Amino acid sequence: MAALNVRIATAADVLQLAALEYDQYGAEAYPAPLFYQALAQWPHLQWLAEGTGLSTRTEQLAGYIMAAPDQQPDCCWIMSVLVNSAWRGQGVGKQLLQAWLEHLPAGYREVKLTVAPNNAAAIGLYQQLGFSEQAYLADFLGPGEDRLLLSCYLHP
Repeated sequence: MAALNVRIATAADVLQLAALEYDQYGAEAYPAPLFYQALAQWPHLQWLAEGTGLSTRTEQLAGYIMAAPDQQPDCCWIMSVLVNSAWRGQGVGKQLLQAWLEHLPAGYREVKLTVAPNNAAAIGLYQQLGFSEQAYLADFLGPGEDRLLLSCYLHP
C-alpha cells in the first residue's frame, strides 16, 4: 500500500479536485463550484488522499471522496470516490475509504452509494469494507446509466 496523508479537504484543495475530476470525466466532470458548495455545506464529509510522487517527490492528489447527508439524519451518501490514475492499484481507494468511514461524525449509522454494475474493482473494494448490494437501479443516472445501490451499516 502507498504511504498517504488522508484528511478532510479544504477550499484550498478545490482546484486540484476539479482538475482530477476533469482529467477522468471531461465534460461530464463535477465543476469546481460543486466542490466549493459541498465543502461549505458538509465539510466533514469531503476527504482526500495525498501521496508523495516518485518522480517529483512532492505531494500529489491521489484521490478524493465527496459525500452528502441523506434525508434520513442517520444516513449519508457517497457521491463520488475517485482515485488518480497514477495511483490506482496501490490501495489508495481502500485507505481513503477506511479513514473516511472511521472518522464519520457520530450519528451516522448507514452509508449508501451507487456504482456501475460492470465496475468489478470498485464493487469488490466496497464489499471488502462492509458494503452490500441492496438494489439494481435501471437508468439511475439517465438512459442506459444503470447502477447498483450498495449500503454499509455502521456500528454505534
